[in-house]
Parts: sequence; structure tokens; C-alpha cells
Amino acid sequence: MKFAKPSAAFVFLLCLLFTLLMAKAQNDDEFKVKLLPITPEMEAAAAKAMQSCEPQEGKITGEINKNGVYTLTGELFHNGRVYAIIDDNEDVILCEWRKGAWKPVSAINVHTVWNFPPGYREPKVERGSDEQPRPFWMLDLQDRPLLVVASWVEKEGQNYFVILFDSKCERILSTDSSFGLPPVVKYQYLLTGDSSRVKSEWQATYFSRIQNNTFVLMKSWEDSLPWHAEDREDQPDDSSNYASLNGRGYVILPDNRSSKHPADYVIFPSDPTEKRSIPLGDETHGKPFAAIYFAPKMDLYGEEKLAYLFKKLTGLPRELYPDFERLGMKGRSEPQWKIKVTGSDEAIIKLLSPDSAR
Repeated sequence: MKFAKPSAAFVFLLCLLFTLLMAKAQNDDEFKVKLLPITPEMEAAAAKAMQSCEPQEGKITGEINKNGVYTLTGELFHNGRVYAIIDDNEDVILCEWRKGAWKPVSAINVHTVWNFPPGYREPKVERGSDEQPRPFWMLDLQDRPLLVVASWVEKEGQNYFVILFDSKCERILSTDSSFGLPPVVKYQYLLTGDSSRVKSEWQATYFSRIQNNTFVLMKSWEDSLPWHAEDREDQPDDSSNYASLNGRGYVILPDNRSSKHPADYVIFPSDPTEKRSIPLGDETHGKPFAAIYFAPKMDLYGEEKLAYLFKKLTGLPRELYPDFERLGMKGRSEPQWKIKVTGSDEAIIKLLSPDSAR
């Protein structure tokens, strides 16, 4: 039996596909956070940056040192060793204090971008924050040290990387990223963010923990408000929210169904397969998982209602609701509404009723 020889066009398409896949893999690798070997240029830069700078025993210090370079020094990685992290303006250099001298041990291929203090040099970006700007800092999650690096800037906000090292600081075990929201650790979760790069159409907060030396997304909360909503006063509210908890997702929509007594929100189950999971429109959701009614109805407490749903559907404290402090909820007790829940027994008994506990 004879087989036809592949045509030249077919072979060309296969070669083109292979080339594109290789280019994509190379491009993805270029954006991957990784450790770099120390070059002679890095050694010279580190020597100049850390000249006559000795660590202060038992103290972690992040500052522009006397040589005009931002450094973070101290026992940063909980391994009994003292390190200095240096802003090299190209890469981030890690040095270890050995026998009375700083020894460059590795570098990270992340170019820092941050707003330098007045008098140091021209700012690269205006972050619009009252906090003292800094290129990197340490966090502690589950007794594991994390390095946060402020990276490139877009018109709408700052990008950050979060890096988890092994115990000897010789390998990068896992990385996470955040846009717009400087990463923080609260209630033993790593909080990171993301949002649309247009007119605030959606924004999200992610809550992660470390499992098997990897950042694992445990819970999330997302807000979606179409850019045209402000121009549609006579139209139904088409904003939406999304909550996830340990692999289960819930879409939260204002009740725009035809009803004499509409609920405040209707909730649909969703399978979270990726970080941003709010579907477009509600016509494909099918039967609601639950509907929730708050009484008395007060538009003034719209955010309070969402904070309640945030707490119930993510299992997180109300204080972690995005913009909790900015919206003036800090110091305010949780409203004692009369709440009615309809729908599945799980929604009524386990999730949404005031006396239900996660």
C-alpha cells in the first residue's frame, strides 16, 4: 500500500506551526521570573552599591543607602543568613554577607520601576500613593518569606511580582503577580489584584495560600461594571459580582427579573476554571441557586449588602471586602437586616442566612 507524499504546502504549514509554537514558548520564557547567574558587570554594580555598608544585626532595613542605591538588608529568608537585595536598575541582585563582605549569589530578571524620592533622580512613575515608594519589600505568609518586586507600569497602574524561594534562596519555587494592588498578607492569605486596562470595567481581588511550595488561589471576589452603565439610567442594572471558594464559584446579579417583589440579588453557581470568571449577561445562567432579600431596602447600604455576600460566599472576614476602609465601613458594626433567602437548601441553610456558618 502506498501513501501519498505530503504536499509542499502541508509541510510548510507544519514548519510554520512549529516555528510559532517555539516563538511562543521563547516569549513565555522571557516573561518568566527566574534567577540569573552573576556576571562580572553585576559583581561590579554590587560592589559599588554596597561599598562600606555593613548589615545591622537582627534588623531588616529597606532604604536608599549612603551610596545612593536602594537596598533591602537583613535576615530576609528565615535561614540564619544575612542578605542584601539591590536595585540594579536592570535586574535585582541578591548578595549574601560572608566573612565580612557582600558576595553576589544570584539575580532576578525583573526590572524594577518605582517612584524615586525627590532629590535622588527623576521619578519614573507617579503611583499616586501616600506611602513611601519602594522597589521591593518582604512579606511573611505561613511562616514563609516572600519577596515583592514593583515592576513595569501601565497607564492604569503598577505591576508587581511575588516570589517564593526555597529555604536556601537558591531556587524560585513559585511566583504570583498583581496589578494595581500592592500585594499584602492579611488573615494568612496573600492578597493580589487585577483589573481591566480600560475604564474600570472590572476589578478583582485574589486570596492565595502556599500549598506544596506553590501559590494556590483559594478564594476570589470580582466586580464588573460595564463602562456604559453610567449612560444607561433608564436601563436595568447590569453590574455583576463573582465569588469563589475552594473551587466553587458564584455569580451575583441584581434581580432584574419581572417580579412584583424582586430580590436584591440572584445568585447562580459557576465553575471557576480561571481567575476572571464573570460571564457576560445572565441569560445563560439558568435557574438561580439562590435569591436574597434585605429588609428594609436602603440603597445607602448597597456596599454593605455586597460585603455581607462577600463574607458568606468566600468565608472571609468582612474586613477583607475590597475597599472596606475606603468606603467607611471600618469601625461600623455589621447591619442587622431582616434577611430572606430562597432557593436551594444549601443556600438557605449553609451559605446565606444570617445564622449560617462556613
